[in-house]
Amino acid sequence: MPANGGAPVQVTRNGGFLAWESSDGKWLYYTKVDRAGIWQMPLAGGPETLLVEFGPQDAVWNSFAPPGAAWAATDQGIYFIDSRRAPDCTIDFFDFASRQTSRLVSLKGQNPAGGFSIAPDSQTFLYGAWNPGRGSDIMLVENFR
Repeated sequence: MPANGGAPVQVTRNGGFLAWESSDGKWLYYTKVDRAGIWQMPLAGGPETLLVEFGPQDAVWNSFAPPGAAWAATDQGIYFIDSRRAPDCTIDFFDFASRQTSRLVSLKGQNPAGGFSIAPDSQTFLYGAWNPGRGSDIMLVENFR
């Protein structure tokens, strides 16, 4: 939907959820409800591609968040929680320039749940964590680089 109003315009063709538009307006990054990972497509039109794969392939919507909800994009790349090695999840970074993923920090047995946010300086993260018997917490990760 245009920010100034008007008719909605379909962007994705095979579904999409939790979208982020690049600051130059050329790309759309998004997740899907039925498959974990981050997808990329040109906003001018063109095919979607799986950019970053993380989380189980049989992921389905659960009571905490849809699969792949724990990510945040910047102009340099995408920060995300990789849950494929749960309960030892990690925060990783996909660099747009190199097209490589690097591990930033281990969450050491934490169960990420819900959203994920990164500070503008890319030095601090906030994410939700579910702890059986205790409920949920908001976790802070600082100075990881």
